[in-house]
Amino acid sequence: MGHIKPGKGSLKGAVAFVSALAFLMAFFMPIAASAETISYTDTYYVDFFVTLKDINSGEIIPSMPVDMVWVKDGTGGTINLTKYIDKRGTFSYRISPGKWSLLVYIDNLSTPEVDYTGESAYTITEDLVTRGEVLYVVPVGSIEVEVSDQSANLVAGADVDFKCKSHRTSAKTDKFGSYKADFMPVGECKIYAASNNLVGSTSAIVAMGRSKTVEVILSEEVKTSYFKSYFYYIMFGAFLVVLLALSYFLIRKRIKKEVREEFVRKVKKRFVSKEKAEKKESRAEKSKEGAKAAKEEKEAKDELNPRARDVMKTLNDKEQKIVNVLLQNGNKSTQATIRNETGIPKTTLARVFQSLESKNVVKVETIGKLKKVELTEWFLGKD
Repeated sequence: MGHIKPGKGSLKGAVAFVSALAFLMAFFMPIAASAETISYTDTYYVDFFVTLKDINSGEIIPSMPVDMVWVKDGTGGTINLTKYIDKRGTFSYRISPGKWSLLVYIDNLSTPEVDYTGESAYTITEDLVTRGEVLYVVPVGSIEVEVSDQSANLVAGADVDFKCKSHRTSAKTDKFGSYKADFMPVGECKIYAASNNLVGSTSAIVAMGRSKTVEVILSEEVKTSYFKSYFYYIMFGAFLVVLLALSYFLIRKRIKKEVREEFVRKVKKRFVSKEKAEKKESRAEKSKEGAKAAKEEKEAKDELNPRARDVMKTLNDKEQKIVNVLLQNGNKSTQATIRNETGIPKTTLARVFQSLESKNVVKVETIGKLKKVELTEWFLGKD
């Protein structure tokens, strides 16, 4: 049987096929190799929608520009931007996960000053694609104060105090004898001024989005009481007497302690096991009390009306603690009780009360030295 020899045409075709295949491999292999080294870093974002409502009326605030400041906790990162509220009172922003604080200023272009302000804190997690929140804002205006003496001379560096509802702030006049206080809550404000031994006061009605100019004349003289000076000396002397008595008591107590030390050391061993049992029982009781308090807090939150639940989402941790204590105590309590149950310092507690009053969540009534705190009818959905 004879061998078949390939023709010249078929041999040339094979060579051309091999050459084309080698060219394609040389062209695509570097691209494939480089594609393996390309990595993509995806940054996750959440579409965050905020609906703005007037805290007094509960109505939405549509079709206005809003300036906002986002501050990320822990990093100090700040985002400043301006959005436009749509007809539904909503604006959106694409934001990365983390703990954020949001401060907003709403300015109706038909008024000369900012009309609303509000703030809240949010925790954005990666398990969300979108999130919607309601932010209740407070209607505000501004007050410009001019301080002068009885001769109509402007007074620079005078102390100025503003008392507007639950809002309190202090400042000093500039070199022109004036000071402008922005973002003051709408309503009546008392303004007090003092310089050296002269004082004066006036009042003003703050209108939303408007600026009110008032003059405080320092017309009353404050006289120093000599009795007050002697009173401090008497108190200092009494303090020294108490200090000496306390020192004597402590020294005497120490001597007695040294005499009984050996006896106590022996007796103490007998009660070690008993003390351990009592501590264990105490921890169990505290655990039960904590579980009971958590259960009561959850039941109180479940019973909240839709408005109260929306407002609770806008409150910070301290504000929520105070509201929960009030809910657990029949919607009212005293400042002392709230301080004991929350552990919030007295000065911080006063600022938190002011913030909650400005949001129409609580009302504070002072009776002598007692401060009664009660949830508002509006918050409880009874109005």
